[in-house]
Amino acid sequence: MSEGSTSAQSRSKKSAVLLSLDELTEVGLRFAPRSLVGANARASLHGLDCTGAFPRCFSFGALELRLDDDERVDMLVAATTADGGRRAVALSRRRGARPRHSSNISSAQVESAVALWLDDDGRNVEALWLECDRELGTGATQQPPGFAFLRFAPTATSAALLTTARALVPEAEARLARLLALLAPGESVLHLASAPHRQAGGVVPLRIHLGCARGRVLPLLRALSIGEGRCAVAAELLEAWPPHRPIGIQLGLYEDRVDDRIDLELYLDEGPRTDSRWLRALAKIESSVPGIDPEKLDALAAWCDTHAEDGPLWPVRVQRVLQVKVTLTAGKALAKAYLGFTPRLAV
Repeated sequence: MSEGSTSAQSRSKKSAVLLSLDELTEVGLRFAPRSLVGANARASLHGLDCTGAFPRCFSFGALELRLDDDERVDMLVAATTADGGRRAVALSRRRGARPRHSSNISSAQVESAVALWLDDDGRNVEALWLECDRELGTGATQQPPGFAFLRFAPTATSAALLTTARALVPEAEARLARLLALLAPGESVLHLASAPHRQAGGVVPLRIHLGCARGRVLPLLRALSIGEGRCAVAAELLEAWPPHRPIGIQLGLYEDRVDDRIDLELYLDEGPRTDSRWLRALAKIESSVPGIDPEKLDALAAWCDTHAEDGPLWPVRVQRVLQVKVTLTAGKALAKAYLGFTPRLAV
């Protein structure tokens, strides 16, 4: 997931609204169609940060939902350096606020990412993301913990990326170096994180999110020795995706291999109402990924564009964006959508 579209990022940062994790979640739930985020999912998203682990520092959020019959919905929020989120967290820590993480947030993994973000000079790490994965029908203490990942500027140096990887998952540093050597001009690492929730045999991978052009996706996957079966599905999906728009690739790096799970992410500047390329992409996903719920696709097709509109909870305007992701594993594909939103002052 990336913080909005190109047009969204070009808007004035002075109008940013910083909210708590729970406040921003409520904004998203207010606008999300009930056909996409049902009652059970809404109930699971209340009280994510019940111990107040973070101050009001988040300016972008997204509801992550499955496009099959799975009702689970996860919550992602971002605190950006440009919007003042880093300053808010640093100020809170300097004032002696000690984070008290609830069972919904994995304290060790999150605090490691927070420390790296606060230590950055502002030129490499643009944002801290927090993802809270949810399960339906379980108590708060039984929910999977949230985890954090760092968003890097496109101009971040290889040295900065490798230093961060060494701090997060030192065993994966050499493999990241080899991957960086494969990138063409204009391609970049967007996110880095340790991923304890995806460990295999007790080994934690380094999660990486790359940005590249559509035509570069398959060469990169093959250079990473990704199986031809998954490459074939990726090729079919990419046929309907715009050739000149960036594609996100999410991977898990271990010391000796690349994880067999590959995520492909699509984002456009406009929403389905005004950009027909979304409709072609969604139709291709429906035909390529088994088990897609057509009612959810219809609801996505009606999701608003990236223009701002009045929000009912605060004197702000809420800008909404859409992204979709297809996860490819051995013999299986899964599609998700992100309903992104950015509250801004109504000035």
